[in-house]
Amino acid sequence: MFTATVTHEDIINQEGVLDSYLREQLDWNTKIENAKVFVRQELKNSSKQLKKLCVPLYFKNEDDETSLTSSGSFQSEITSQDLVERLRFCVNASSVTNNVTFTLFGSNDGTTFTQVKGIKPGTVIDNIVLTQNGEDSFIVQRSYDYYYITVSGTASFEAYMVETIFELPVLFKAIEYIYKDLQAEQGSNFDAKAEFYAGMYNDAFNTALYSYDEDLSGNIEDTEQDNNMQVLRYYR
Repeated sequence: MFTATVTHEDIINQEGVLDSYLREQLDWNTKIENAKVFVRQELKNSSKQLKKLCVPLYFKNEDDETSLTSSGSFQSEITSQDLVERLRFCVNASSVTNNVTFTLFGSNDGTTFTQVKGIKPGTVIDNIVLTQNGEDSFIVQRSYDYYYITVSGTASFEAYMVETIFELPVLFKAIEYIYKDLQAEQGSNFDAKAEFYAGMYNDAFNTALYSYDEDLSGNIEDTEQDNNMQVLRYYR
């Protein structure tokens, strides 16, 4: 599945000045969604099947299930080896009672594990805490070959690691869209900024190395790693 977790906070972290141009808008989420549509279409135009991209590495229970339940406390099984260095830890909870804490642990030998801290725009966090149903995620501060999670609290959820390779293209395209709109609306010299981020997008997209689940097995094999876009572009 194609996935790219980009937020308004990511845009402001990249281009802080844009916070002052929101006016009646609450955030830049519409531009982010427009950028995702653009990137998805670029991938399809490159003959990529979206369902074969960004295959998650799911955390499972002892029954090999990905739909998980914590009744006070829970520890997942150790994942299979992460061959593609997924950098985002995600939790999607359908049911949460009070505060529920999700903590990630990583190891390179599958035996000795250490807690993995996360990065969000402008801060480092120890874990994910959910107070209601919904999704949350962070970028890992360091990647590992194997993972497991612990949960403190009562919740029904899915948790997984996923690639971040398309997040920069979406971020840069969204900022390009914002500066193009500002140029059109205000007549100020934002054209250079829009062109700069158009170039950043092209570089990020064209050099992206991604896994591709050719056989739709749900697992990435050695031969399904490190594909490259190699897109032929026509400039006007």
